[in-house]
Amino acid sequence: MKKKEGENLSDEAIRIKELIEGTGMSLREYARFIGVSTTVLHNFIAGRNNISYAILKAVLTSVPKLNVKWVMFGIGDKYTNVDTSQQHALDLMEMKVQFLEQQIRDKEEIISTLKSTIEKIKQ
Repeated sequence: MKKKEGENLSDEAIRIKELIEGTGMSLREYARFIGVSTTVLHNFIAGRNNISYAILKAVLTSVPKLNVKWVMFGIGDKYTNVDTSQQHALDLMEMKVQFLEQQIRDKEEIISTLKSTIEKIKQ
C-alpha cells in the first residue's frame, strides 16, 4: 500500500537519505549513480513506498563497505571497516569519480551524435 509523501518515513529511508546527503549528490544524481529510477528512489525517500530489494541491492553494491544491518535496522556502524571516517571519505570519492566518469561518457556520446548530425547536414 502506498503512503502519502512524508507520512511515517521509515528508518531505512532516513538512513539512505543521510547516506545520499553525505555524498553531496542530488537525489537524481545518486539514483543515476546506483542505477535505479529517480522516481523509485524519490518515492522511497519521500515515504511513499517501502524499501525494495532493487534499491537495497543498488545502494549496497555502490558502497561495498556499507553495513547492511545499519541500513536496515540501525545496528552497528554505518561502515563495516574499523576506520569509518577514512573509508567513508574514500567511498565518497570513489562514488563521485564513477559518477563523473559516467557523465563524461554521456557527454562524449552527445558530442559524437552532434558530429554525425553536422556531417549529415553538410552533405
